[in-house]
Amino acid sequence: MACIHKRVFYDICSNYPDILVKMKKKALQYNDPWKQFKVTVLKQIDYFGEMVRTDEFYNEAQFHLSEENYEAGSLLVACGDTSKDI
Repeated sequence: MACIHKRVFYDICSNYPDILVKMKKKALQYNDPWKQFKVTVLKQIDYFGEMVRTDEFYNEAQFHLSEENYEAGSLLVACGDTSKDI
């Protein structure tokens, strides 16, 4: 499914609404160490903890995270950076 263009995927889902529900259910059942790591990290964010009461949010949100690779010792955030700088 990752090879399907986003627009085509949404066209399929609009034509077959029940397929999105079934795919989401299967995706939320999928479990691997990387997914669990991302869910664990999300659960440590205080902002979410105040509003979110179900694991479904974390399981779905982790699919929207992108992965970035950095060399060891790279500066990720400098003192004085704003969120717009990152």
